[in-house]
Amino acid sequence: MNRLRYIPFITWFSLLALANAQSSDESLTAQRQAFRLSENLRSTVAEATPEERSSSIENNQKTLTSGKYVVTQSWSQEKKYPRPYYVNVPKSRTLESTDKHNRFPVFIFLHGNGGNARSAMQGFMRRHEKMVNRYILVFAQGYQKSWNIVSERSKADDRGFIETIVQTLATFKNVAPDDFSIMGNSNGAALVNQMAIETTLPHIRNYITGVSQLNAWQHDGEHFKAKGDQNQYHAVAAPMKGKRLMNISGTEDKLVPYHGG
Repeated sequence: MNRLRYIPFITWFSLLALANAQSSDESLTAQRQAFRLSENLRSTVAEATPEERSSSIENNQKTLTSGKYVVTQSWSQEKKYPRPYYVNVPKSRTLESTDKHNRFPVFIFLHGNGGNARSAMQGFMRRHEKMVNRYILVFAQGYQKSWNIVSERSKADDRGFIETIVQTLATFKNVAPDDFSIMGNSNGAALVNQMAIETTLPHIRNYITGVSQLNAWQHDGEHFKAKGDQNQYHAVAAPMKGKRLMNISGTEDKLVPYHGG
């Protein structure tokens, strides 16, 4: 059976742990620990209002620019609903920030339950200047400030939402299509776990989860499970091989115990 590879490494990811401090279900203890570790569904890209957005996606535009973008989705709660995500592109290129084709890697951040993308973006960019200068940063907004995993307010296809973002951004000439990383905090981390288990996109190299190990829905102790349309987690999943996963948790966390439970 295919298994996700948990790689025990301390890299710059540990410095990014839980950068969004807006979530209602986050653990302060785990934050401190982390920083110490140094429908049938159509998804299309639509243009937001000029006031909300500093750039647009046009067929003849091949360079990604900073601004607000949206993915339009329909599901049981909404029809043709514009779901926003926010992009920040480094202002200049350096040998350290781009590959040999002058393309930037992409880092996607998913907020926790009760959080929001704009606050996450502001806090993250304020704290992590090197990331701002070296990565295209993406902050996606969960419907009703949540991600649909088990019983959250959102019933949207969040995996489809994130996959559409990845596939869209990968088409731009200043984006490295095979160098995406995705990190989530708490409820957002659970969506990162779902992505790691279910997605077949080749673009994402690194999966980082903060304060959310695999839960009993996503892994029953023997098998990985796919969420399914009704969040029943009946089908056994076979994750792609070679994915790199890092989990950051706090040993003193009482809400999400370090050793599970």
